[in-house]
Amino acid sequence: MRSDPTVSLRHAMARHRLRPKSIIWDGRFQRFPGQGKSKGDSGWYIAYPERTNAVFGDFSAGLKQMWKTDETTKPDKQTLDEWKSEQKRRDEKQQERRDQAFERVDLLWKNATKPTASHGYLKSKGIDHTFGNIRITEKTDFGDFTVPAGILLIPMTYKGKVVNVQRIDAKGGKRHFPGALVDGAFHLIGGDAYDDEKNNTVYVTEGWATGWTIH
Repeated sequence: MRSDPTVSLRHAMARHRLRPKSIIWDGRFQRFPGQGKSKGDSGWYIAYPERTNAVFGDFSAGLKQMWKTDETTKPDKQTLDEWKSEQKRRDEKQQERRDQAFERVDLLWKNATKPTASHGYLKSKGIDHTFGNIRITEKTDFGDFTVPAGILLIPMTYKGKVVNVQRIDAKGGKRHFPGALVDGAFHLIGGDAYDDEKNNTVYVTEGWATGWTIH
């Protein structure tokens, strides 16, 4: 009997106390709670579509492990075709969600206004000037959920378009817009001052406030 690669990968991850809710074989970066945790996202994996290779780890623990199938888990042609069809359906569904999310992000961003230094998150970080291209929400109802007023928006761009926004509330809680593109998207602070010929330094940070402080 051919063993299930999902089960095999789960067992390998469990040996390192990593237990994601699901395994998505799409070759994309996935995050979940780390070793023995129920919250957070320090755990991660990339499971490739052919289902013969994967890599996983935990940022907080400095863990990185490669996984590869043995002979009993290598798929035959029929199984590969089934997986490809499954992946195609998943990609089409994801694209539908992204298209809808893009329309909502666009509306949310266009309705938003320039923030002031009185926003709780900005005050907590000691940021009182030079906000750059960030905005603050007006109350926006999408039918199935509502984004309240007063949420800080950090635009994330991809190929020159705002494709997602990081939402930051007054207490520092952070969320990306559900369903919108994340991979490859970024927020640029002070990029107009960069000159490649002068060998300027580019700093890459995870948080907007950290990037603002460095800038």
